[in-house]
Amino acid sequence: MSELVNYGCVKVEVRRAEQALAALKAKGLIAKAKPKRENDKLKIPVLDLLKASSTLSGLGIESEPCEDLFEPSRPSGIPKEIGLSSFIKIGNIVIFSRSSGVPFDAYVRAAQAVTRIYPRLESVFLKVGTVGELRLPQLVLLYGSGSTLTRATENGLHFLVDVAKTYYNPKLAGERLRVSKEVSEGELILDMFAGVAPFSITAASAARCEAVAVDVNPYAAYLAARNVALNARRLKGKVTVMWADSRTLPDVLEGEFDRIIMNNPTSVLDFIGPACALAAKGARLHVYILTGDESTALDLVASTALKYCGSVKPIGVHRVLEYSPSQNIYSVELLVKA
Repeated sequence: MSELVNYGCVKVEVRRAEQALAALKAKGLIAKAKPKRENDKLKIPVLDLLKASSTLSGLGIESEPCEDLFEPSRPSGIPKEIGLSSFIKIGNIVIFSRSSGVPFDAYVRAAQAVTRIYPRLESVFLKVGTVGELRLPQLVLLYGSGSTLTRATENGLHFLVDVAKTYYNPKLAGERLRVSKEVSEGELILDMFAGVAPFSITAASAARCEAVAVDVNPYAAYLAARNVALNARRLKGKVTVMWADSRTLPDVLEGEFDRIIMNNPTSVLDFIGPACALAAKGARLHVYILTGDESTALDLVASTALKYCGSVKPIGVHRVLEYSPSQNIYSVELLVKA
């Protein structure tokens, strides 16, 4: 069986699948992987979620953004013990995540194989761990110049990313688009762990909202500000970037936020107190948490939010990413102070 690849996708009704496939193929938007059926829907892997959704909408075909693992439509050439699902591509850089028991020379061969798939790559790295308070990746160069600064594109937007000094995960492109479609005109949004600001910028590209993108990493905040300028023509709303520790936000921010995005899966429960202090009545919290199952994710987030927010109404929970064989990152959505 082929190794699986993670792609953003659009989910359409099977009865409209043939028309959807033809339209997306004509635009060159279908990824090199096999669509898969889920009940009465077909998941189609795509290269640009925003363009794919827009193309289908123009034809009157309803679609939902999604993300899943797909069987590649052609052999990867990557050693079987590593597999395509073990790397991410950010702009013209590829990063493999090290697995225990896999010899280093297998990653060297994998780097050679991936450069045949993506011949314009600048660098290929092996991530061997994380270091420091900012949990920055430890990277070993496998191929190329060693440059760590690149420009990633997702949902029609562009993001400057330094893969060694900032956090950015292209596998969250579908989640960012999903959240942006929920945003209403005039919303005030707080992005507490913004990184280079893809959540905030995607939201502001979808609606006339105001987003405050916060990160404790000064270089991430710098690149976030550059990304706001880079995407200025695509933005309907406004994005303000702050370099700050989110624990201090209740002391420095004024106003009540309608939507708060909390993408810090390993430590997010420590920040629900500050989030509740800044939440408006009926605010929606998007809390991303690393745990073993949906039920545990919902229980942990809801019970902590109840302690600080006073009232909590769960809206939904779903798996966003696989982190390890036993743990996933889940999105828990709550209405607070309702």
